[in-house]
Amino acid sequence: MRIEDGIAALPITSVMMGRTETIYPAVLWDEEQMLLVDTGYPGQLDLFRQAFAEAGLSLEKLNRIIITHQDLDHIGSLPALVALSPGTIEVNASEVEKPYIQGEKPLAKSPAEVDQLIAASEKAGKHLATFQQARLAPAFRKIVNIVQSGVLGRIVHVRIVYNNFARRWDWQTLQENNGGSLLNTGPHPLDQALRLFGSEEMPDLYCKLDRVNTFGDADDYVKLLLSKPGHPTIDLEISSCDAYPQDTYHIHAEFGGLRGDYRALKWRYYDRERAPEQQGEQAEPSSASQRRSAALQAFFAANAGRSLLPTAETSGTLAPNLKSEEP
Repeated sequence: MRIEDGIAALPITSVMMGRTETIYPAVLWDEEQMLLVDTGYPGQLDLFRQAFAEAGLSLEKLNRIIITHQDLDHIGSLPALVALSPGTIEVNASEVEKPYIQGEKPLAKSPAEVDQLIAASEKAGKHLATFQQARLAPAFRKIVNIVQSGVLGRIVHVRIVYNNFARRWDWQTLQENNGGSLLNTGPHPLDQALRLFGSEEMPDLYCKLDRVNTFGDADDYVKLLLSKPGHPTIDLEISSCDAYPQDTYHIHAEFGGLRGDYRALKWRYYDRERAPEQQGEQAEPSSASQRRSAALQAFFAANAGRSLLPTAETSGTLAPNLKSEEP
């Protein structure tokens, strides 16, 4: 509907996420430019085409788009609108929002599609870049700092859990929209997992996908295991059927461990300078159970009355309004 000459609001009505919703992207134009503010949900290209026609405007004349922010109802049909244009559409956004919009996942459904995107960017003389903001999260940066400090020793096992209990029926539940937990939530914890895994070589991989509570045909349960000799085992889980989610991060290590989430972390490790040396009898008992028993007896006899594992425990508060649990 036209508000005045050169300004119109486009009523776009559809059923989204289980309810009927109407949004009103704005169009501004003059003799040289036609500018659209925000692009609605994914899959609304035909509705935009109809709304433009009802306002007496030609969608093909669109040559500039402004994205106010990266919410789904503001960026959803941006790729389709840009692809429709016979010319070049200039897309503008704030510096804060740009990284989220430019690297919107999922990037593609297959390695072949990624190769096509890379080839297209090279042909156009552009750089193709993804944006992984999860690696910049304060909690994860602290975890990397602790691991690299060496206080935990060799990292044996890393568990990353992005779980909750939810019943979804939006576009991300459909495979035709690249939906599912692996392709949408998955890139963020997987990027963190690969950084902690510490190798650019392909790990041994186990992946199980399941569909439980989602309305569509895409997965809402993911179990991903990564392993390789000389590297920690990575246990990544994303579940929408976990009514009792626990710590996001849980690390087993040689000298201690770490647990916590994006709000607060706790880690503990024993003081190797104060810890007693591991000791045992030199004689070789006749059976495995006897050997274990003899070793334990010798150990406790040598360390009677001593603290066996002096530890240092540290907790960190990652939000100023939250208090970490005292050791």
